[in-house]
Amino acid sequence: PDIEVETHRTPVVVKDGSELHLSCSAQRPVEYCWFRHPTGVTLHFSTDSVYQEQLYWDYAYDDTLQLGVCTIRVLPAISIVDSGEWTCNLGVIGSSEEDYAKRITVGVSETDVISLEKEVVVSEGPAVLKCYSVPLGLPLEYCRFVRPDGKGFNVDPRNNNTVLGRYRYEAEGLAKGECGLRIVSEINDAEEVGNWTCVARLQGRKKEGYDFITLTTDGYVKNQQSATRSPANQVNNQPTD
Repeated sequence: PDIEVETHRTPVVVKDGSELHLSCSAQRPVEYCWFRHPTGVTLHFSTDSVYQEQLYWDYAYDDTLQLGVCTIRVLPAISIVDSGEWTCNLGVIGSSEEDYAKRITVGVSETDVISLEKEVVVSEGPAVLKCYSVPLGLPLEYCRFVRPDGKGFNVDPRNNNTVLGRYRYEAEGLAKGECGLRIVSEINDAEEVGNWTCVARLQGRKKEGYDFITLTTDGYVKNQQSATRSPANQVNNQPTD
């Protein structure tokens, strides 16, 4: 049968230590469902709370299969474990086909800000770096970035001028909790390749949140690979007796 599986939200972003609530649904009753964790662990269906020893938390499913909905609740979410691609899998009543699956992007942050794309590789043209409020959609007071070389600056959606002649705000707006930066010129390897810090403060909060984004270019990666494969390095890397 032609069955479409929908996620109720993706991406899903929560604070470290809070409850993670994920769900997907079909247009007909579901016989069974299960989630696959980003680490590959299968979370077997149970409406009773189950302790997952490998992941160090408890989970339980809601009793909603007859409604065509598969929902799992995880507590507490852990940033270094639970961020990544989860998969919601459904076995639909009357279907002998393979399970219907839908991916859900999850971000778990220790601060009020999270970057969902931790690594950005640019082949040519401009690059865009973004981070978001946690939970998603909470408005931001301001948005700023720190380059790998330590240079800091802010970007404002109300300002159409480029900052330092190279940078401009690009996202859906601070009111929607999005902090984004477009590098409008060709990437400068010396200043811009490496770890960026995206920093913002949510409205009404006293403390900034931040996350990191690694920016690389195809050319930089190829140069690094060429350097490690050069004859000089190959000679230097030869084992000695």
